[in-house]
Amino acid sequence: MNIDNIFVNILAHDELNVDNTNILDFCEKLPNNDSGRQVSNEGGYQSNIFDMSTTESLLELHKKITEQVNWLHDYMGFKTSLKKTVDQCWVNINPPGTHNSMHTHSGGVFTGIYYVKVPEHSGNLQMITPIAPFDFVMKGEYIDVPNQFNNSNILVQPKEKHLYIFPCWIAHQVQTNLSNETRISIAFDIDIS
Repeated sequence: MNIDNIFVNILAHDELNVDNTNILDFCEKLPNNDSGRQVSNEGGYQSNIFDMSTTESLLELHKKITEQVNWLHDYMGFKTSLKKTVDQCWVNINPPGTHNSMHTHSGGVFTGIYYVKVPEHSGNLQMITPIAPFDFVMKGEYIDVPNQFNNSNILVQPKEKHLYIFPCWIAHQVQTNLSNETRISIAFDIDIS
């Protein structure tokens, strides 16, 4: 029997060759100048939205992300006439014991996360299927070997200097930081128009 994937979602990921030291320094200093906001962060810090393309310390990162977004744009078969914008960028700082709760994004087509600092045991990126009745049909007690066809819950162990991009409608959270150090990421939305 032949098997075809239908209604597939994606998780694109890659290591970025950037100077992470400057990016880390920018992120660690940001709370001194930005009081932040409360959205998905539970006990940690989330900055207000800013423009990565005009932030000197993040220009190299913005260039690398834009390259990846352009590749993804081609891979997905979008029209070349469409404009791709990396916008609505913010920094997440999660000290030990904090996390980012389950949420989706509405500011674009894709969501991206660049992990600046990822201590061991500082929390996995957890994504839930957008197929509402999935868990009613594919009950956990039915599954012997979890895979992409029978699992409604995906865990990704983030890696430092890695970029992750996925559709904005995928519900996701970053689990509790169980390390003794701070986890730092930069999240953003990608719009196509």
